[in-house]
Amino acid sequence: MNITESLRDGHEYLGYAVFAVVVVSVVRAVMQGRAGAEYSDGLAKLAGMLLPLQLVYGIVIFVQGRFWEGSWLIAIIHPLAMLAAVGLAGASTARARRADSASESWGAIAKFQGIALVLVLVGIGAASAG
Repeated sequence: MNITESLRDGHEYLGYAVFAVVVVSVVRAVMQGRAGAEYSDGLAKLAGMLLPLQLVYGIVIFVQGRFWEGSWLIAIIHPLAMLAAVGLAGASTARARRADSASESWGAIAKFQGIALVLVLVGIGAASAG
């Protein structure tokens, strides 16, 4: 196994973990928001830290593997979807901190990270199809 394959495997496995954390964060935000629970951003922050880590890992693979020369799905759609997902995950915690109530904070996490989750799925689909 060469370095490119090892990096791609690591990116894939870390991607599964990131996806799971974001899914749990969104589900938790929805459930806690409905229950009127006090806001705590631990899991949302974890998602907000793991997504950029995954993005940096992907950038290294993108440059090392010269993926801009390949399919437009991998060269354009996958990176743009992931960049947008990282931005939304960061915006979710920033918006939640500025909210006036716990339910608004949970709603911000659910909304922004939910959209980020959809973008992650688009990016995964693009990478798989490419």
